[in-house]
Amino acid sequence: MSKLQKEFSIAKIIYKAMSRKKDPTEDFRPFSIRVNNFYCRRAQLEKFTKGFAHPNELPSFAFVATFKLVLQCLAQSNITSNLMGLIHLNSDFNIATPHNWLLPTDIEVSIKDVTKDEKGLNYLVVTKLFQNGEITIINSNRMLDKDPSYRPSRSAPEKKQTKSLSKTLASTVLSIKTAWYYAWMSKDFNPIHLHPALAKQFGLKRALIHGMFNLHFSLKHILKSRTEKVSSIKVQFNRPCFLPNQIFLKNYTDTNEYGLFGKDQTERFLKIEIEDLVTQQTESK
Repeated sequence: MSKLQKEFSIAKIIYKAMSRKKDPTEDFRPFSIRVNNFYCRRAQLEKFTKGFAHPNELPSFAFVATFKLVLQCLAQSNITSNLMGLIHLNSDFNIATPHNWLLPTDIEVSIKDVTKDEKGLNYLVVTKLFQNGEITIINSNRMLDKDPSYRPSRSAPEKKQTKSLSKTLASTVLSIKTAWYYAWMSKDFNPIHLHPALAKQFGLKRALIHGMFNLHFSLKHILKSRTEKVSSIKVQFNRPCFLPNQIFLKNYTDTNEYGLFGKDQTERFLKIEIEDLVTQQTESK
């Protein structure tokens, strides 16, 4: 059962986060909140449109619009992890019907489960959007609280690129200024994206761009070239994209998969898989 609430202020979210009770992982309890008649702020809609595309055209805007409510949910949960240290592993969007961000939205945010492995604690956070009583978008995110003692095996061979890639579909240069622009638009002021010195305090060599910025940039160019309606978007965040940097979007030839790479193509920052509505309907028959 979701806890019906109003949207909290930032100050109240911070207070809840600082005063909440943290329980051991084995005592984890799923937690869910619901906020009805949510209106996205016009300034945020305009900034997103200027930076990427109109929010109605990019399903990934759902993460931006609901980010504060996700924090509101996390700040009231009993999870043992600190909220600031969570690493975004993947983000999936299932689109049931087009969403209109100029209309009111009912939003349900849930922390569904937590699993533990050698890397740390892995949380599943699911956000459901409703308009006129029907689901429009479901956004599922995996967040990792990395174990400080974890060290990846250096003996494992590097995976070689087996699929051929297209020519560059789009490219852009990233800087700290880019990260600050996105932070003001998304309200994600995590210091690892904005302050090189503070990023080092979290064990990073320097600041890195928000993974969702890279996703919005990629989808802007991917979706405008597609003619079919998209039913789902699956995203893997593979590597941190440190700043400054230059990113290159490429298509895996003859597939619905895309990768965002660094200049020499040895680093893939994220992978995107698109499923069209027509394809999904054909496979279900």
